[in-house]
Amino acid sequence: MKILAALARLLVAILLVAAEGVFWLRHGLREVRLFIRDALAGRRALADGTLRCPRGHTVFPVEDEMYECASCGFRYEVGEGRSIWECPNVECGATTPFVHCPTCWLSVRNPWRWGRP
Repeated sequence: MKILAALARLLVAILLVAAEGVFWLRHGLREVRLFIRDALAGRRALADGTLRCPRGHTVFPVEDEMYECASCGFRYEVGEGRSIWECPNVECGATTPFVHCPTCWLSVRNPWRWGRP
């Protein structure tokens, strides 16, 4: 009787490990698929070297335009050698997930960041 109980516990443990393995395998494949999708979307967004807002205005590269950090609200101009995606505020320094179009102020997602939009 003890052998049957031990075998039953072993069978349940094997089934649980198999079910968890299937879950993590599906989760991992989904994350890889989303990562590839984000990489391709970022590459398409910068295909011609410019980033445009949904209305078609040029967002990047534009110099001497005003931008605002989404994290701390710091406003700055983009000049030579400065990135629109990195906050120049020494107390912040955040990588911005989006910037506003300098013309119409619609938000444009950072094509270099991974994650779901």
